[in-house]
Amino acid sequence: MGISVSITFFVSRWLVCIWYSCMERSGS
Repeated sequence: MGISVSITFFVSRWLVCIWYSCMERSGS
């Protein structure tokens, strides 16, 4: 259970990082 939550948290941060990067690129 702990490992599953850790992976989910890591993936979530990764997706947010990509989404934020895309938004920033669009803004420019």
